Amino acid sequence: MTSMNKVVIVTGGPRGIGRGCALALTQAGWSIALVGLLAPEMARTEAEIRALEREAMGLEADVSVFARAGRVAKAVIAGFGRIDFLLNNAGKGNPAGLAARMGARRQ
Repeated sequence: MTSMNKVVIVTGGPRGIGRGCALALTQAGWSIALVGLLAPEMARTEAEIRALEREAMGLEADVSVFARAGRVAKAVIAGFGRIDFLLNNAGKGNPAGLAARMGARRQ
């Protein structure tokens, strides 16, 4: 399955499951916006994605804070022109976070 020119935000993307998902999506042709709090790991994962000749953007943010999640979305749209998918893998379980608020706004 390829998804050329598609953009995904991967929260918790700098390491662990998020990193694995980001790299798999990269290999499927997605451009990746990594979001997390771990700058060194984010830089390393971002470099790996670019080595696979895909676009990557690293954004340091805590998406459990809704205002910060909104800034992430705006930055991704400014950088890539769109958002096609959100893979919400962030380690915090705060219901005021990005995924919970996105559903509430659409109703």
